Amino acid sequence: MQEQLAKIQKDKNGKFDVLFCGFPIETHDDDYFPPLEEDIASILADDVNFAINNIDNPGKRDSLVFCVLSTLHHTRPGSVCGDHKCKMNRYELSVDITNLIQRDHCFRISPNPKFAIPQRRANYPVVDFLDGDWVDLPVSPIYVSEETDDESADWGRIPQRTIEKFTDILNGFSRAQRYSVTLISDMFNDFSVSLTTLLIAKLVSPEDYFLASLIFRYYKTSDRLTKKEKLERDDFIPRMNNLLKALDSEGIKALI
Repeated sequence: MQEQLAKIQKDKNGKFDVLFCGFPIETHDDDYFPPLEEDIASILADDVNFAINNIDNPGKRDSLVFCVLSTLHHTRPGSVCGDHKCKMNRYELSVDITNLIQRDHCFRISPNPKFAIPQRRANYPVVDFLDGDWVDLPVSPIYVSEETDDESADWGRIPQRTIEKFTDILNGFSRAQRYSVTLISDMFNDFSVSLTTLLIAKLVSPEDYFLASLIFRYYKTSDRLTKKEKLERDDFIPRMNNLLKALDSEGIKALI
């Protein structure tokens, strides 16, 4: 029987508080969440309980829903985020797609056929979405900055028309969705901001995203997972699905 340390409790105004070990749950900045609508409160409690019961050395901050709601709470106009690690645009929570996409593994396929075949299979959602605007650039550890004007560096940059297709998606995202792109991308060392954007847009499944992260980050050549990789997958996918449910909930709109 899994321990249910997080529970919801209705307040006198019809909203719901999330209690953790019997006390109101605190944000990453050690103050309290505002009362929430029942749907988003239930998703937060469920995700915190999953993290506590299924992750080594767990804490409520292992809940992706917790991370997003806590960040939204501390990035509203007039709020101040005390977390020294905060690196987002305070109110827009924007994604630096123009720069991040330059190092995107989905546009830099290995020249070695052993690795290229699974990589091309893993990045199919990106190729399919771009519908002719996908490019395959040389694999290089060198980061080409946005300010580079030298024409000799053009071979290493993602075309603007390609970037604009992802910009269009991000512009249609809520603040919660844009921050989720940053959060998940950071979890996987920014291996592909394009694939992460499609994940939040529900154009790629959490299962396929996780496998792609293994293929691109560790040059995995098989769809078969090791025992450790299966555990990592089973930790990530339920939390990711909870996050996607939270992003679609009515209750999150009050925080956006």
